[in-house]
Amino acid sequence: MTWPARVTAGRAAAGDSWRVALVGAYVGVAGYRFATDGIPLEREQVLAWVLGLVIVVSIAQGHGPITLARAVRDWLILAVLFLAYDYSRGAADWFGMPLQVELPIVIDRAMFPGDIPTVELQERLGPFEGRRWWEAVVAVTYLTHFVVPYLITAVLWVRDRADWRAWLARFATTTAIGLAGYILVPTMPPWLASREGHLGPIDRMSTRGWRIIDLDIAERLLDKGQASVNLVAAFPSLHAAFPALVAAYFWARSGPLGRILLVAYPLLMAFTLVISGEHYMVDVLAGWAVVAVTMALWRRLDRRPAVQRWLAS
Repeated sequence: MTWPARVTAGRAAAGDSWRVALVGAYVGVAGYRFATDGIPLEREQVLAWVLGLVIVVSIAQGHGPITLARAVRDWLILAVLFLAYDYSRGAADWFGMPLQVELPIVIDRAMFPGDIPTVELQERLGPFEGRRWWEAVVAVTYLTHFVVPYLITAVLWVRDRADWRAWLARFATTTAIGLAGYILVPTMPPWLASREGHLGPIDRMSTRGWRIIDLDIAERLLDKGQASVNLVAAFPSLHAAFPALVAAYFWARSGPLGRILLVAYPLLMAFTLVISGEHYMVDVLAGWAVVAVTMALWRRLDRRPAVQRWLAS
């Protein structure tokens, strides 16, 4: 290798090292904050951390201020929606919307024989001590709600802006409908209904499975994060809606194996939400219905010239 070539290679290696160090530093700071303050479950905090990662990666790739400003502008709509999530409980009180306690119980009992599915599953499969392999699957599946949609959003923003806008439109619409549900139909989840004496014993075990893989700290951090969210934001279940949205959006571009996974993910999340006491089955079905409405709406809107220009811009 000639001397100029060695100099060029050295500069490239130094540049690569700087980029890796920058991203590594960001990940390290995020890991420290999560370890001390809890894993962020508030949606605007999740968005802030993901947007921060997008900006750091953009800087590492050599993008300038214009690209960084565009990133902030493009993600602003999600920031507004997630800020609205925090105020959804107060908005429900302001509008005088009654807290639904018995209605989801009645609907679940009408749809399924015996008791509600959460009680039936917990009686048959409990008690839960974080020692069976499938409890770890439940814990990890539950956590993906706070990772997968935002990771998809970040990757699409970096790779294909038109694809990102199409995904964002559907993601934001699904979230907005969910927020409307939280305001108009505030609903007490099964574990809280049990704690308040409206149902028999229900164990809230969505994080218990971390013990089986010796990650008790993850359970504690998630429990800490769960304590700060709107506890009656249950109908419709966005936990159920987001996996269904992922499946619907990526279905046409997936092969046979991909489609199996796309079907398995929403079903596994539904099982997770019901057995863990986080949601009634009616919440899950409502979440899937929101996605069906969202996809149908955007199939119509995508034909409009103004939307096509926006996607291509």
